Amino acid sequence: MMVSNCSTLLIIVAVVVCLKDEWLVCGADPTDGFSEVPLTDDTFDLQKPFNTPLSHRYNDSDGIHSFWVYTNDKPFKPGSSTRPRTEVRIKGHDYSSGIWQFEVS
Repeated sequence: MMVSNCSTLLIIVAVVVCLKDEWLVCGADPTDGFSEVPLTDDTFDLQKPFNTPLSHRYNDSDGIHSFWVYTNDKPFKPGSSTRPRTEVRIKGHDYSSGIWQFEVS
């Protein structure tokens, strides 16, 4: 019996859809192995260009944190060789290695 290319493609698509649905039902929780670190005013550290007011590079409105960075911005402190950035860092944690997951709820 000869199977057409169309039938073969249909079978492959059906298998992929079934595998996808099975993965969604039986897959591991993506937060397994991670520890929750609360983001509070005590742990929230903002870095922005040293010569620019924070309000010109950061806004928190109804829990939505917005950051702006421009190519001509200064580094976060005088004498630093870092490139322009505006970022949030969580105090007390070193993110230079390992795997980190951030979630917004």
